[in-house]
Amino acid sequence: MTDWRKEWFEIEDATYLNAAAQCPLPRVALHAAAQALEWKKFPHTMPEDVYFELPNRIRTSLAKA
Repeated sequence: MTDWRKEWFEIEDATYLNAAAQCPLPRVALHAAAQALEWKKFPHTMPEDVYFELPNRIRTSLAKA
């Protein structure tokens, strides 16, 4: 099982209350955003399977609906 507490940055100087408008950014989202920015800087380095993966995943999801 995954310990989801490790997926978030710790907030040591505040108490976070969910306001449904803003929330702390999970580590995986920060990593994905950083990778996307690198690919925008150097688009020729993006693997072809990554480029087509999201549209294919969306098509598959919509086909099941």
